[in-house]
Amino acid sequence: MTVMMARDTKATSRIARLARHPLVCVMGLLLGGVLGHIRPDWGLELEAPGQFFLTLMKLSVYPIIPAAVIGSLSRLLRSGQSAPVLRRMVVVFTLAVLLGSALGIASGLCLRPGANLNPQSEAYLGQVLLQGEIKAPPSGMWQLLLVLVPANVFETFSTGQIIGMIVVSILMGIALGLNQRPSATYFLHVIEAVHDTFGMILHWVLYGLAPGIFCLAAGQMAKMGTEALLALGSFAAHAGIGMLVLSLICLMAISFSTGRGIGEVVSALKEPLLIAF
Repeated sequence: MTVMMARDTKATSRIARLARHPLVCVMGLLLGGVLGHIRPDWGLELEAPGQFFLTLMKLSVYPIIPAAVIGSLSRLLRSGQSAPVLRRMVVVFTLAVLLGSALGIASGLCLRPGANLNPQSEAYLGQVLLQGEIKAPPSGMWQLLLVLVPANVFETFSTGQIIGMIVVSILMGIALGLNQRPSATYFLHVIEAVHDTFGMILHWVLYGLAPGIFCLAAGQMAKMGTEALLALGSFAAHAGIGMLVLSLICLMAISFSTGRGIGEVVSALKEPLLIAF
């Protein structure tokens, strides 16, 4: 009995690694795009399963984000060694934001995505951009704070507003870390249980990562067509190059600070990087 359970566990582990392997996911993306181009009717039928998988991903990830921020920040404050760590965190996040912004501006000025599009592709791209809701950027520090800080916490979490969720989670983590009452400790245990529970659900959902990407690619290709790909392809390619360069810089920084090789760092962060991309 024990031997059979061990074999089942090893088989399940191999299936999980295969289902989340980057090459398998890339193959699913390419095959889905080809199918959506060749048979748009099939691609439209596969759009619903793809959206269902995406919904399951959101269901799993959205609770993990605030639970991770609240739990880690409150534990850090309760440890009594928060001052030097928080200073390093502020410096690292500030530099990362500035580096990402500078890299985006530089890639746009140097690579000029969309500069050589034909008139048809430019017209289609303009229609796609006009379909979204265009909001005026905040014109000052107070307006920026009004945008970042949500007025309704429950609405923020229910609608999945990531920036608002992070802001609320930071405030809750600080308050929970400074509160030494038994009720606060119990609530912290609940937060950690939520994190572990939805992490397990996310692990289950990732078994369908490659099929989910296949269905999403087929549905998007069937809806958008090759004209949209020609219009948006250069933007996606340049954005991908920028993200790869930024990721490489961050991986080199992690490797330097931890004393581990780049390959070891990539292996440890392979799953988060795959989900992020």
